[in-house]
Amino acid sequence: MSTLTLHVPEVIPPHLLSAETWKRLDQLFAELDGLGRVDARSRRTYLHRPSLERYLHAHLPGGLADEMLADLASLPEQVLAGDEQPGLAAVRWSTLLARIGPFDPIPDLTYGRLGLSESSTGADLRAALERRFPGMPGAIFDGDRLRQLQAAIVGGDAAQPRTTAGEFIRCVKRHLGLLAAIVVIALIVPILALVLAAPAGAAALFAALGIAINVIGVLVGCLLDPNLG
Repeated sequence: MSTLTLHVPEVIPPHLLSAETWKRLDQLFAELDGLGRVDARSRRTYLHRPSLERYLHAHLPGGLADEMLADLASLPEQVLAGDEQPGLAAVRWSTLLARIGPFDPIPDLTYGRLGLSESSTGADLRAALERRFPGMPGAIFDGDRLRQLQAAIVGGDAAQPRTTAGEFIRCVKRHLGLLAAIVVIALIVPILALVLAAPAGAAALFAALGIAINVIGVLVGCLLDPNLG
């Protein structure tokens, strides 16, 4: 069981998601926990190339996954490492994200600490998150907007008519930087695929993963206007 799944039922009141969704979240976050490596001597953090390739091809359209892998391989500073590189040890998702970019993981975020209980509703969770994270964009709680966000990345009828997947992704890269943009896209697509029925649950998971308010703002802004300045 992944390190995040150990407390995911404490992030979201359990009744808001189905038993099958909890099972698939367990699988997803187990995969996330396999993506990071750290060099035992230099303490540099890397993305584990074989695990990342499997993860991206499992959750993103093939062309987009290949484009992201090529982009990462082209960065001046090495961010990918394979099993042939000696001295690497696995690191948890929270350690990996904290070292990559504009992420601030909160691995101990729970609905109890938000003042909620097992019977709290999605509306209760939204209100608690808005109190805990002032300025969180309202769009992150809008199921239709989240579907548009998902479609803008992977393609689909729900996308904004004026925003193609390529335009959206280029906008996000421009604002977050290549590495952070790829990581955030790789995180949000499979999460949205699982929890669109509970938008407040998606927002809670994003917060636990450390997807900060400014990052959410960029995603929503690029969805509405790919030429966002």
